[in-house]
Amino acid sequence: MGPLAVAVVIASICLFAEAQPESPCSHVKSNAEWVPNPENCQGFYICAFGHPIEQYCGDGMVWQPVKKVCCLKGSDLDTCTVRKESIQPVPKEFSGNNAQETCQPGMTTKLTHRKHCARYFDCAQNGTVRGLDEEHERECPYPELFNSKTGQCEDVADVECGDRIRPKDACEYEMNKCHRSHCIPCWARFPSCSGLEDGKRVWKGREKSPLYAVCENERVVKHGRCPNGHLFHPNLLECADAQTVLGS
Repeated sequence: MGPLAVAVVIASICLFAEAQPESPCSHVKSNAEWVPNPENCQGFYICAFGHPIEQYCGDGMVWQPVKKVCCLKGSDLDTCTVRKESIQPVPKEFSGNNAQETCQPGMTTKLTHRKHCARYFDCAQNGTVRGLDEEHERECPYPELFNSKTGQCEDVADVECGDRIRPKDACEYEMNKCHRSHCIPCWARFPSCSGLEDGKRVWKGREKSPLYAVCENERVVKHGRCPNGHLFHPNLLECADAQTVLGS
């Protein structure tokens, strides 16, 4: 083999060596070791006598490099996912169809719900609650709404809902609906002002009783009750003698 051929072979070997990525086991000195995959939190390598054997944890699991076990993604043992997620900026409030609308591992903030103004996502609270199907989904107590600017449930007058659903009645809140047997119907526990003018109004479903509603902007601002011996008159819209109301 001539000098030129030798030079070509040597150059080819050098180029091939430079093109090969560094083995994840190149720094392992023992005959058997487990090392994390720097490109995939779910993956890891078993280094057997310097040879990498690629492995993966199951769905929803990530590799824990210190304890050398697969752990639940987003758990206290998960150092890989939390570290990678923290590098990316996470929007905290609703800003359109592309807004961050579900919690990510490591988050503890409250996020605005994409559809409902009285609902939100509490990333610090795991699991679901009755009537709400999504993980971390929660609901403000009636009659409050979720303020995306402050991340809190607040008075209706202080909240801008935009194009999100803005509930008016207590029975539009999931927490007030019946989700079990032997439940007193919502309409019997809460009056409605939907479609009604401001002022004292009949409590639908509890007509000719001492109970009534005080409405403002189609929302209930007060549960009224007539004094003893009086009922709420459905035509006069005021408390009157019981005999007068029952005879009307």
